Amino acid sequence: MPFSEDDKALMKNLHLFKGYCSRRLLAEFFMKNLTKGGLDTLLKKVNETGSTYRTYLVMLRFNSVFAPELANN
Repeated sequence: MPFSEDDKALMKNLHLFKGYCSRRLLAEFFMKNLTKGGLDTLLKKVNETGSTYRTYLVMLRFNSVFAPELANN
């Protein structure tokens, strides 16, 4: 089940500001039928990019392949 934008924003804030891990988020959002693997992927993306938006991650990968000098900044 894909995450809604509201859920992603809330999970990002709980992870960054309160230190919630994927298991704690599973307990908080038990009615959403989330998987630990899905949450791990989302938290990894948040840790790497600081964003939950897919397009931001795609642009980072694009820049690192085609314009490495932009990716290092």
